[in-house]
Amino acid sequence: MKKTILVVDGEASVREAFNVVLKDEYTVITSEGGKEALESAGETHPDLIILDVIMPEMDGMEMLRKFKGMNCSPAVVVVTSARTIKMAVEAMKAGAYGYITKPLDVQEIGLVVERALQSRGLKPLSDSEMQISSRKDLSLQKAVDNFERKLIQDALTKGSGVQTKAAKSLKISRRILKYKMDKLGIKGLNNERRVLTKIA
Repeated sequence: MKKTILVVDGEASVREAFNVVLKDEYTVITSEGGKEALESAGETHPDLIILDVIMPEMDGMEMLRKFKGMNCSPAVVVVTSARTIKMAVEAMKAGAYGYITKPLDVQEIGLVVERALQSRGLKPLSDSEMQISSRKDLSLQKAVDNFERKLIQDALTKGSGVQTKAAKSLKISRRILKYKMDKLGIKGLNNERRVLTKIA
């Protein structure tokens, strides 16, 4: 029987990326965070929870404490970037087994997930074990980028090319949308409307 993994992350592209990598070996459930994640964990009793340290509704550390207090006592791995590495260390002190870094890497995900599922109460990974030196073309970043690119293009199409509408539907700011479009090489649609407002 497959083990169950709950992925909690505010970004749909990251949730989908973990699903793509893990679905063949595990039963993967995803959640944006907050109450939804806690309810899902209570109903499914996951063996492992992959949790972003930065969450929109509820602080990642608060969610970690709630997860660790559950009867099923799932192993927890946090997802972090270079700027939130200190939070990841704090999360490990609070009971997380280890961490996965962004940009995501298939080898790192596989190692950390496997070891975390085997641990269930064992000591966390050492720093040397956490260092994955080889970053091959298996990097998940391309898959994440492709998925995010499609989300943005669909939102732009649905919003008739208006970036403000697309950003609202994606629940991000227009500035973040523009940043992601530039990063992913997405050009605005030709029919994008520009509204000029004069202040009297």
